[in-house]
Amino acid sequence: MCMNRNAVFGLCLAIGLLVLLACAPPSTTVPTPIPSGVSVTLPHSPTPSATLPQTHTDAGGFWSIRYPAGWTVRQARSETQFRPTESSPAFLGVSLHVKARDPEAFAASVVELLRSRASDFQTIDEGPKTGDRSPGWQVGYRRTVGGEEQRGTLVCLVRYRIGYVLLGEAPASEFDAHQPDFEAMVASFHPTDFPGVVPYEQWETRRTAHLVFHYPPDSTPARDIDRIARLYNSAYDDNATYLGITLDRPIDVYLYPTRDVRRHMTARDFGFAMVTEYEVHSLWAADEQQSPGHEVVHVLTGNGWGDPSTGSGQAPAEALLGEGIAVWLDHSGRDHHRQAADLLASGKLLPIRDILGDGWFQHDGAITYPEAGSFVGFMLENLGVRKFKRIYLAKDFEAELQAAVGWTLPDLEASWHETLRKY
Repeated sequence: MCMNRNAVFGLCLAIGLLVLLACAPPSTTVPTPIPSGVSVTLPHSPTPSATLPQTHTDAGGFWSIRYPAGWTVRQARSETQFRPTESSPAFLGVSLHVKARDPEAFAASVVELLRSRASDFQTIDEGPKTGDRSPGWQVGYRRTVGGEEQRGTLVCLVRYRIGYVLLGEAPASEFDAHQPDFEAMVASFHPTDFPGVVPYEQWETRRTAHLVFHYPPDSTPARDIDRIARLYNSAYDDNATYLGITLDRPIDVYLYPTRDVRRHMTARDFGFAMVTEYEVHSLWAADEQQSPGHEVVHVLTGNGWGDPSTGSGQAPAEALLGEGIAVWLDHSGRDHHRQAADLLASGKLLPIRDILGDGWFQHDGAITYPEAGSFVGFMLENLGVRKFKRIYLAKDFEAELQAAVGWTLPDLEASWHETLRKY
């Protein structure tokens, strides 16, 4: 379970940050980014003068922060904002993001989003910033909002696979006055220490030809690692051969012993893949285990079925296709056509057009995932891998379907339904 919710990193970043950027007007000023690899020491007051008598803990329990007396706290979608007054243009916002690993790369992604919303956005300086047991990266910047120059400081921290964005901004004329408060608040920021969580660096590893397994010591996956390795290696070998994919590096498989540990280390309630990092994150609890093929297929297709013109990995234009092939090849032992046939018979199967594009995220996953698995399985059985890959990578699913095999989507859907009715 990793498409666009997983595949497009902006889906995690945009919701909170776009609230801050919506009023940024276009400009002809050309940004001046710092050259790659250059680290600049940021101005920093050794002992912030601000006092922070109040504490705020986020609703999910993942972090807490202290803030000055009299400041207001409000929720702006996925971001918590702290302001000196309700109407103050100065603020410090905090938001949580999933699938973060390297703080510098994480910060670069946030900067690109900021820059995309303000053509006059400029970085002033940047460099490493260590948070409370969390490596981080800090960026000083300026931009124009409503014709007025703003200055800001962006701090991105990473704990386990969770990213935290702390963004403080004020009108340029006021920034120096607010900077001690911003610095003190950032210094007070505290990711939660959950009981039962063992840091990744203390996990054990098991290496095979194409996979590296990571799991906490003395845990359910540690005790079952021989069987786990056999199942995952079989899924990898079968799927890589079937899809015609050879990867140039192994996949790291992180196995979580409980749902709570997975959530506390990833802020996710489901398994997922970090495709460009060649990582799979799966549950292997005593009472529930994720299928060994699903997330591995996301990494295989995401990196093995790249854009031929650039050689880079890419996600399909349709989540339906990406999740469908991961379900079809999940090595779960389930009969996906049988599941879809039952949905069709009960009147629950959705029209395929309803789950294309953003429609995929607007319906119950208990229906969309088995439906997508069967639909993509039908395509693979009738078109073969080569033609399916062409459709998978196309920007326009329906246009490429007709160009590749001469089928319209209604024709394909009707033929698929006819097959399901025979089950």
